[in-house]
Amino acid sequence: MLSKSLIVAFLLSMIFLPGCGGTRIKHVPAPEFLEIAKQIEQMSSATWTTYIGSSKTRAYLEYGDALASSGTSRTIVYWTELEKLPQDVAKNLKAAKSPWVPGCKTKR
Repeated sequence: MLSKSLIVAFLLSMIFLPGCGGTRIKHVPAPEFLEIAKQIEQMSSATWTTYIGSSKTRAYLEYGDALASSGTSRTIVYWTELEKLPQDVAKNLKAAKSPWVPGCKTKR
């Protein structure tokens, strides 16, 4: 007979794993990262892009699509090397300041 902890672990995996299954992590070159980041400044009810943080060497964006062609939502985490971003952008990100304002186009 299965133990209670094994049954609980199985049930939790059935609940939480499908949600994570649609998430991909993808490396992109710095210029592409900056283009994706511009989407933070756009309003949309079907997709979203957010700056989610940085490590010592990388910056991360999350892109979500509520209306993916598969019929389920999908999420992609994009990352790039901080050292390959423009110096002013990298400096802001290292200081935990996003240069992108959601829903507000900024002058560059």
